[in-house]
Amino acid sequence: MAVAGDDLASVTAWSTNVDPSSLPNATELFAETQEVSDRIGRVLEQTFGTETLDIPAGISFAMIIPTRVLSAVGLMDPIFGRGYGEESDWSARATSAGFRHVLATGAFVYHAGRGSTLAAGVVSGDEIANWANQRIVNHRSPMFRWNVDGFLASGAVEVAQSRAVTALVRSAADESGYSLITAARDWVDQSPEIVSVAIRSEVSEICTAHWYGFVAEIDTVSADVEGDIRRYFGGRNPVYSNIRPPVWDVAGAAYPRSI
Repeated sequence: MAVAGDDLASVTAWSTNVDPSSLPNATELFAETQEVSDRIGRVLEQTFGTETLDIPAGISFAMIIPTRVLSAVGLMDPIFGRGYGEESDWSARATSAGFRHVLATGAFVYHAGRGSTLAAGVVSGDEIANWANQRIVNHRSPMFRWNVDGFLASGAVEVAQSRAVTALVRSAADESGYSLITAARDWVDQSPEIVSVAIRSEVSEICTAHWYGFVAEIDTVSADVEGDIRRYFGGRNPVYSNIRPPVWDVAGAAYPRSI
């Protein structure tokens, strides 16, 4: 893919811990397993194919760089040491030379984040970057930060993230089903393979579908919330629900009616 365009400097994959090219995931414990990572990759490939999204910089944990670009731009500067800032500096140099960077939205590579740099003492505690290195980038390429902020403000990556997570959740429901849960009643925990749909507790809240730490929002703005959820999953009924059917007392008898 990288060699297909003469102006491509780098191609980066979706991952975790590589903002802004991350798929939001609340529980990396699941995504770090080989089985789940492979499944994420398959679904994204089926959803996006060879689509790409232009981004302001490559992320060096897993990026493809054509050798001809290295000949034109050079290697990453060793002044950045063990990490943080080196790919930003290199990407800014490549952009200045007329190249561009893309995110391969049909690819996924898991990244634990801070693994080697934490062990080497480059960062500590809750630090997510070496800010001294970032100051070097800002000094060398004053517009780089503005370009990143402009990209984030465009909302393009959020649209792609939402599309990706929606595809993951729906694919999981296709294979294992989904459960419909309201926090107002006790429920029985289901297999993590099953998508869990949380019914909103307040009118202003959005129903959300959860699978292995990924969360997708479900648009339920009609008078038939359960119908909206079924339609979101292609007309499928939940494999489990803790929502009881309504009951009316008429002439001393109870008449349940399923929804």
